Amino acid sequence: MTQGEIEGHALVFFQSYGFNLHESAMYLDPVVEYDISFLSHYVYALRFFNVINETLVRGNVVTLGLDIESGEMVEFSYSWTHIPNIPIHNSIESQEAERVAENYVNSLPTTTYTRIDSSVRVFTNLGTSTILDYRLAWAVSVTSDIIGTVYVDAIDQDILSVMERVIASPYLQHVIFQIIAPVIIFIPSLSIAVIGFLIVRTQVWKILSRSNEENNKRNV
Repeated sequence: MTQGEIEGHALVFFQSYGFNLHESAMYLDPVVEYDISFLSHYVYALRFFNVINETLVRGNVVTLGLDIESGEMVEFSYSWTHIPNIPIHNSIESQEAERVAENYVNSLPTTTYTRIDSSVRVFTNLGTSTILDYRLAWAVSVTSDIIGTVYVDAIDQDILSVMERVIASPYLQHVIFQIIAPVIIFIPSLSIAVIGFLIVRTQVWKILSRSNEENNKRNV
């Protein structure tokens, strides 16, 4: 299907169930993925991330999966904690966060090679399911022997969290992943989803702004 047809099916799904996207939801173009939930076919995956003041709210994501032949909605997931605003005026710049992350990785005795790949400012919950502890941080993607991503506090420059670099099996390397949860990060060290945020267009999903007239024409 064309991108317009894919988005049209998703729009019908939203309208049928009365779903609305928050104004800060940023849209990433649909991609073809092998869906591990079904193990039998590929799907068109559409994702919407929460971006406030050029900061990605980690964990807030709406995901849709459409069958690539019929356009039928086969998967829908929604995780969204309402964040009214994210002050960033005291945040350090990405270059400073990258320097902190690089110094940290280089200080580890087992590290022999380090390269900073990218960084993105995130608002991430370091608490539990019952206690929320959101912190403003920079997620710095690192290529090294053991480290994949270093989370640097965007205010006081502390190291908040470190994620190890995990080598995927030959089978997994042929499967397209969009990792949202922080459980495992595959190479490249920063998840494809976060890298996608770096290039996402800063606009609300354009298909939702199309008129009902266009949708009616498609149904004729």
